[in-house]
Amino acid sequence: MPKIIASEEINLVFFSYPACLDRYPAGIGSTDLSKRTLGESLKGEMMELDLSRIDESLIDLAKEDWAKGDIEGVLIRMPNTRGLAFVSDNIPILREYGLFEKALISAYVRTRTNWSFWPFSEIRYLFSIADRKKLIEAGDPLPGDGPFTVYRGVSGRGVARRIRGISWTSSMERAIWFANRDPSLEKPAVFEAIVDKSLVLAYCEDRQESEFLCNMPRDLKLRKVWPKGGEKERK
Repeated sequence: MPKIIASEEINLVFFSYPACLDRYPAGIGSTDLSKRTLGESLKGEMMELDLSRIDESLIDLAKEDWAKGDIEGVLIRMPNTRGLAFVSDNIPILREYGLFEKALISAYVRTRTNWSFWPFSEIRYLFSIADRKKLIEAGDPLPGDGPFTVYRGVSGRGVARRIRGISWTSSMERAIWFANRDPSLEKPAVFEAIVDKSLVLAYCEDRQESEFLCNMPRDLKLRKVWPKGGEKERK
């Protein structure tokens, strides 16, 4: 097993990009970076698991989880809002051990809030360097071959609205719930899209949300389905 970094101070900086950003190609679902290429790019470098996102009292338990290859166990040891930061911190070693996609899906879907505090460009980046086949395998079986009708509930203004975000659901009722979840945010709305199987990154039934993680290209038509009427929005 590789070495482990365990810091006494918990790093709360969520917005820093991975240090190895320039080693990876862009493009959602890219498989250009093979395990072999990763090993070559890190030749001569010592890879260590960074556990600095975990509270000191739980680090020993996280080490035991890691020794067993239980990446979900490691993620459970930290607040769910730190999961993506942990994945971002550990891209090379997670890829080397074939756990990157499983860690990414688990970290992304287990948050009890949302990822509006993370730059969307970084979220897209993390998914872009993942192997799409492994992403699909890390989630639940797809409910068919598609195309799929999916909905996304949004609220607020500006970039935080993220109409073309990654998380969608097959339940319009659930999407309306998400749109209304924070009463302090204005302009709740639900958008509908019809996506081919090729645009689905993963499907998850956690909390019975029927969640589709999707790559939504700019030219894919979205339709506002709730509430009816109101001002038009740029999609």
